Amino acid sequence: RDAEIRLQSHEEATRTFAHQELRAYVFVRKIHVDSATLCLLEFKNYGKTPAYKCRINSVIGVGPKDPISKFEMKDTPEFHTLVAPTGKFILLNKMKFEDPHRKSVIENGEAVYIAGYVLFKDAFEKHFVSTFKFFCIGDDAKSVIEGNNANFELCKDGNNEYEYDPKNPPNLSLI
Repeated sequence: RDAEIRLQSHEEATRTFAHQELRAYVFVRKIHVDSATLCLLEFKNYGKTPAYKCRINSVIGVGPKDPISKFEMKDTPEFHTLVAPTGKFILLNKMKFEDPHRKSVIENGEAVYIAGYVLFKDAFEKHFVSTFKFFCIGDDAKSVIEGNNANFELCKDGNNEYEYDPKNPPNLSLI
């Protein structure tokens, strides 16, 4: 009986390891501000199997650096894409900074944030969400406000990945 229990435990550990080794891992790879109205987010699947039914949502905003700002996420239309292993895809974000936002960055030193999430299904039929939050401050934030590229840093929170039950999707209205 002990040998049977050990064998079952070994089989479960092997399945878990295989899933972790082979599944899809989708994250933001690069951010590029292309103009005063356009920001490109490049995503990459770092896994060894495809990511199915990727749904992406993101927001660009201005807020204080400390504490890290949270942003309300609006629902997006269903957008699904397949991302091959080591494959990439680009999401174009329209930006519009109103005068109060421009003033907050230029005069008050507030940060520019890009935050959002990717929902996807892996080859094992498991559902995952990857959340992301980047920021830039100072001259980089001013550069973004003017429509030029800048260096974005990962925030210390807001960058997570976890599995979820599609019958009970995560609340991602505030990131």
